[in-house]
Amino acid sequence: LKDLMAWMFCEPNPIPLNTALAMCGLAKPVFRLPYVPLEKARREKGAVLLNAVKQHIPGCKEVRVMDDHEFVLVGRH
Repeated sequence: LKDLMAWMFCEPNPIPLNTALAMCGLAKPVFRLPYVPLEKARREKGAVLLNAVKQHIPGCKEVRVMDDHEFVLVGRH
């Protein structure tokens, strides 16, 4: 869990948390600027860490490394 916690705080919250929730299919992949999803290399590392504990994440059936185009960035509500 130490590596997962380090990953969850690699950027200011809520960036890693929102990225993880989207990768687990538990939240829509929408970010309101100035927050943006983690870069793909960090998402790949996070997918490995999340897959190791996904059986303990309620509602998570799979963890996907999402492509950049799958995230929606909005400037305003």
